[in-house]
Amino acid sequence: MSKEAENLNSAVCSGTLWERRQRHQEVAVIDAANALIEERGFEAMTMDDLADRAGISKPTLYKRFPSKEAVAVRAIIHLMEDGLRGIQALPTDWSAWERFSSTIRWILEKRLMEKRVRFGSAKAMLVPVIRTNPDYRRAFDAVTQTIQQIVEQAQQDGDIDPDLDSRIVAQTPFSLARDSEYEELITSGQCDARKAVDTLTGILLRGVRIEGNAG
Repeated sequence: MSKEAENLNSAVCSGTLWERRQRHQEVAVIDAANALIEERGFEAMTMDDLADRAGISKPTLYKRFPSKEAVAVRAIIHLMEDGLRGIQALPTDWSAWERFSSTIRWILEKRLMEKRVRFGSAKAMLVPVIRTNPDYRRAFDAVTQTIQQIVEQAQQDGDIDPDLDSRIVAQTPFSLARDSEYEELITSGQCDARKAVDTLTGILLRGVRIEGNAG
């Protein structure tokens, strides 16, 4: 993991003891879901399986997640919220370009290296459910608007091409992370995960930076 991404990761571990416990429990359920989906597929996974694998009681699981679809939605929202906390906690003495670069790499590392959220063949079914969820929309908009503000500051600083639409630039890393073709290249052994992250990060950063500033 890059140094920049390590700094962003450390930022998401802050919060009160209760908040950290809540996040820890959510991560345990999400990790359990990922493991079970890998083994059996989303359709075959049951809530009983999730409770057993996560090491929590069924009443506790159902109190937080009424269905496995709710787990899928929360998994994405959890990642968005982590990202927002991390972006907001990046060092204040970093330039907008440094914060943008760190955020791009973190998003791609989470998707292609850590594979924090993956739903296999059930993805096509779950995507409409996730994207129409109001909590997801709020979380996604909060993250993209925060990145957009960084992009606009970098444009004012002369690092990102001011002719580019800042909202499109802010959403591009998510579009790259959602593309399953890259994960398939890694899974099939045609590309190393680290190399994929470095390549996609490089393509995006060079593509938005003003000519002459690359370095």
